[in-house]
Amino acid sequence: MSKLEYLVYQNSGKLNDSEIRVIQFIINNAKACKGLSLAELARKLYVSRSAIFRLCKHLGLSGYNELKFYLNEVVQEKEQNNISKVVPNNFDANVIKEIENLHKNFKVLKLDEFYNELSNAKHIYIYSTGWIQQMLSDYLSHELLLFGISSIVLPAAVSELEMVGKIAEKGDMLFIISYTGNNKEINDELGKFEMVNNKLRYVSFTDLKQNKLASLSDHNFYYPTVKFSSSNDVSFILAYTLVDFIINKFGISLVFGKKKKVIKMVSKINNFVISFLDRAHLDTKKILTAYINALILIPLFFGCFIVLTSSVAKQNINIVLNDTPLIAIDMIVALTDFIMGYYIWLKKDLILKYEGNYHFLMFSQAISQLMVGNIFCLILALFGIIRINEQTGKLKCQSNFIKVSAFIFLTIFGFCLVLTISIFIRK
Repeated sequence: MSKLEYLVYQNSGKLNDSEIRVIQFIINNAKACKGLSLAELARKLYVSRSAIFRLCKHLGLSGYNELKFYLNEVVQEKEQNNISKVVPNNFDANVIKEIENLHKNFKVLKLDEFYNELSNAKHIYIYSTGWIQQMLSDYLSHELLLFGISSIVLPAAVSELEMVGKIAEKGDMLFIISYTGNNKEINDELGKFEMVNNKLRYVSFTDLKQNKLASLSDHNFYYPTVKFSSSNDVSFILAYTLVDFIINKFGISLVFGKKKKVIKMVSKINNFVISFLDRAHLDTKKILTAYINALILIPLFFGCFIVLTSSVAKQNINIVLNDTPLIAIDMIVALTDFIMGYYIWLKKDLILKYEGNYHFLMFSQAISQLMVGNIFCLILALFGIIRINEQTGKLKCQSNFIKVSAFIFLTIFGFCLVLTISIFIRK
């Protein structure tokens, strides 16, 4: 309160209504009034100069000049108050700084065990200690659901924790989101769990300070809070960011884990096949010889079977092929295999001379035989690929002739596959 305002308060009983309105206007517009002469102020307020002079006397002032002196004091005080009301806005900078620190600290965390337990947990419970933490619980539950992990968000009541302690199974996880981590009632309840049910795995989310809850937990995560510039309240935006960091890395670990399992399974199959080939004494040359025999002999046996069937049925082969389009397609495949077997037999030395030729041939043949469903030849081709991959040489095909022929046979088999599919669709 300025000196002038104090004088008004002290002498308010001496002022009439008109004088109160005048002095209120002068104080509220001190900056505009302090530079006016007595006559100018009187004209502005539509009062006489003597009225303003009497007002000064009622306030205990010697005259108008002393009033102007105190008006200057009012102006200075207001300007000082306005300066003090300017609040520095460091919130944005603080948030960015804390996110960088949070990311730096998160990167060094070893979370393999935590993610493994999270993936295998049969039940996941999320408990929070306040309404802001409750919203964070809902967010965490939603993010887990993105990866097919359902969770139960518990109401903020200690009785709910007691119930979890009674029904929890081995491997279940309990997430506890707390600001301070020093809620005695909750910490005491967790202490009881250890005595009656040690099956639960505890995960705590607390502010970046030492606390009792973190010491009780199997896994603990700390989130910093940032004060708002205009109040002592804090923002929990970094808690949500921490949840996103955790969930993002969990998703990556799931993808990596699946790839790792696939690679491990493929490696086991590959080692099993190599072991089998070693016991059977099948090298690349023997596999190629077996493949040639299969390509030549299987079509011959198939042709003999068709001739025999038509003879028994006393039907002309042309009629059989015309009535049964699938057999006609199989005949095309058999003839193509026979020609390919003969071609490989002629080029056997060239194929075996360069590892790249061998690999390209077997790879193209594996695709061809897969398209027409010739499982036996497909297996032999895969055996050849596995064997040649053990070599250390370059696997680039050196013969354009082999490339062209492989492309031709792939085209024929692809055409046969399309015909077969179209027949099945029509049926």
